[in-house]
Amino acid sequence: MFAVSVVGDNVKRLRALRGWSLRQLEQRAGVSYAHIHELEKGKTANPTQETLTRLAKAFGVAPDVLSQSPDSGAEGDDMIPTELLDAQINLSRIGELDEEEYKMLLQTIAERRRKVERDHRGE
Repeated sequence: MFAVSVVGDNVKRLRALRGWSLRQLEQRAGVSYAHIHELEKGKTANPTQETLTRLAKAFGVAPDVLSQSPDSGAEGDDMIPTELLDAQINLSRIGELDEEEYKMLLQTIAERRRKVERDHRGE
């Protein structure tokens, strides 16, 4: 079972990052507008693996990304922090980025690299 609010929050964030409406995601994923809306609002009790797979494919991410808490990032935690999730989304559409988005992506990667290096050194 997945944490519905986490899945819904991730779907909503990914959809917003892409600039897609609910209707556009419906068309791309083959998941109904109503189901996506309920998922984003946390009203869907248990999204199926098929639904997660369809949504993930539409976004160009692995299905498990949708069920990962975006704000964790503690050492030893397998979850994806928000900035890395956003970077993954941006990388999947790198050819569509404008100059400002591209600079933000590079900055996010550089900041995360520095943090990983500090953590590795034990600072």
